[in-house]
Amino acid sequence: MKGERHRQNNDLRKLSLKQKFLLAAVLATLAGVAAVAGALWYQMNVDSGIVTGIASRESRLQISRELDARANTLARHIAGSAAPSLLRGDVSALASDLQPFLDDSSVLEIEVRDVKGEPQFTWTRSSSADPEASGMIARKEQPARATVESMPGAFTPRTVGSVTVAIRSVAVPVGTAGTGRDELDAARRNQIRIIAMIVGALALFGLAISGALAWWAGRRLAEPLSTLARGAERIGQGDYTRPLDVLRNDEIGDLQSSLERMRLRLRNTTITRDYLNSVLGSMTDAVFVTSPDGVIRVVNLAAQRLLGYSEEELVSKSIAFIVDESERGGFDLLQASQDTRETLVRTRQGQTIPVSLSGSQIASADPQFQGVIFVARNITDRKRAERRIRYLARYDALTKIPNRMQFQHLLQQAIAR
Repeated sequence: MKGERHRQNNDLRKLSLKQKFLLAAVLATLAGVAAVAGALWYQMNVDSGIVTGIASRESRLQISRELDARANTLARHIAGSAAPSLLRGDVSALASDLQPFLDDSSVLEIEVRDVKGEPQFTWTRSSSADPEASGMIARKEQPARATVESMPGAFTPRTVGSVTVAIRSVAVPVGTAGTGRDELDAARRNQIRIIAMIVGALALFGLAISGALAWWAGRRLAEPLSTLARGAERIGQGDYTRPLDVLRNDEIGDLQSSLERMRLRLRNTTITRDYLNSVLGSMTDAVFVTSPDGVIRVVNLAAQRLLGYSEEELVSKSIAFIVDESERGGFDLLQASQDTRETLVRTRQGQTIPVSLSGSQIASADPQFQGVIFVARNITDRKRAERRIRYLARYDALTKIPNRMQFQHLLQQAIAR
């Protein structure tokens, strides 16, 4: 039994994280489908009863629409019959004109008004019982229009009054509408309660399953992730000597392998970088490494000693920052990055120092390594020697008196003036 369980655990360890989560998703989906199927089956049974009630309500609505249509038609016919008498002003003839409609048992009320709205004929069916107790009632109003001769040979319609008619229908039992509405509301409330209970039960079940899966997955992932976190922290602190143990075959194992390869590359790169820093630090000339747009990225110790600035104060400054203000106007970054020139630099204390500034482009396919390297050599001693040579060429070293060369130089200047 223990051997079989151990073999199953080994099989689970061989699964990748995608496979594990896929398996969990399949199980959760099957459970959800089963729950939804049960809810739909129950909903189908509930809806069958609701549909029956809705069908009866729709029948009542249809009867109401037909009653409204018949009331409109009847009102138009009554208006057509009453229009000639209203046009003549013969109110006494209205009763005989409308007698066929009065004999209709479905007609409850007829009221005829003239164009001013004054009642000209009013009739209500007498009944000992309440008319509304026999069924639904529809009341409609239609204008009464008659054709008159507006000019010889030209006839136009004219509104001469209006007719209001009320009819009833005996097809709907007493009290059906209100009772049906109450039943429908009760059925809906009951359905909402049941659905809420089902959804709540499904939510609790889903939370329980999800929590169990999350606990299991978290327990499985916590230990290797903690190991990776400790290893990453050591690498971040600069400790590249301790290797990372790769113990898994899934994506976490791939991450551990990648982190181990990164540690090895960082260790080799760090050794090369330290060596490069040692080389730059041992140079007697000032070195400035800038970006393509002239922003300083790296300076060596000689540059810091020459200018009196710290590395933090020079980094992120433009290379023109170190040039004296008198020389900045003629300083061109592109030209300076391709040749050697003499210029003046200004120190932190405000002193100007003559230097020989050489620039060279850094060629690299990676944009982050592209830039310019400038080498500044202090030529103060050379400038001083040049001035001494020019002085000795024109003055006697012993007497300090201008010699023949200086005399000829001054004579040529005088002649030129």
